[in-house]
Amino acid sequence: MPTLTPDTLRQRVRARLHEQRTLVEKLLQRRELLAGSLFMRWGVCGKKGCICQTGQKHGPYYVLSRRSAGRGGFIYLDKERAGEARALEALGRLSQEAGDLESALTYYQRAAAANPNERAALRRAATLLAAADRRRQAEAQWDALLIEHPYDADAAMQLVRLRLERQAETDLTLELARRSVRFRGGPEARRLLARVHRARGEEDLAAKIEARLEESAEAEPAS
Repeated sequence: MPTLTPDTLRQRVRARLHEQRTLVEKLLQRRELLAGSLFMRWGVCGKKGCICQTGQKHGPYYVLSRRSAGRGGFIYLDKERAGEARALEALGRLSQEAGDLESALTYYQRAAAANPNERAALRRAATLLAAADRRRQAEAQWDALLIEHPYDADAAMQLVRLRLERQAETDLTLELARRSVRFRGGPEARRLLARVHRARGEEDLAAKIEARLEESAEAEPAS
């Protein structure tokens, strides 16, 4: 790995700060729509002898404070790519609350690109598209999530439901339903698999799955 020079480090820091400020400015432009507030926070670390303990504190850190249904939460906007993804997702939520579907989708997709390990943005985009009756696009979003996270049972189940709604009881739909069972989707995944078999005219297979579900339910101890 090449050694970074002080000039290179300074350039990277300045570029990151510029990106962060741009995101903050966009949040501030939508402040009147925000169910919470955006504020700056400074911190003190635990490093012995650090100047933050006697003088200038670390920061500023930009924090998005949200409150919903009596519960509060914070989104920090300072952690490089992960923080960038959360900030973009926050912008997506604000756009969605404001009724701006296209902007919300754009922010969610950018959030997913910024941090492919974060599934929430793709989930929100897919759910939003389905609610807007753009089901083929929703299918594409769930499919994209499965490409990045092939063991996501919920994504597989959501995709199966959308395909069943348009009567696409193909081998691919069946494989997705089986995948959701293998990936521990639980009883709901098994019920969905039974639905697929029934839609394909495979009544015996559907009945067997449902019978096993009933047996499992009866075997569970009463709470």
